[in-house]
Amino acid sequence: MLFVMVMIQYIYTWLAGEPNEKILQFTKGLSEYAKQLVSYVGFNTDEKAWPFGDWPDV
Repeated sequence: MLFVMVMIQYIYTWLAGEPNEKILQFTKGLSEYAKQLVSYVGFNTDEKAWPFGDWPDV
């Protein structure tokens, strides 16, 4: 999913000359989610990641 979003962002930036804000916000949330998920599965935190907890705020 992240790879697809990165490719879309690169193409959009190439065509429009600037990054798409909505894609930026989504990928920020996606990277925070990945961080929460790895921390939870690695027993570094007890805070559950989505879908058992809230989607991260960015």
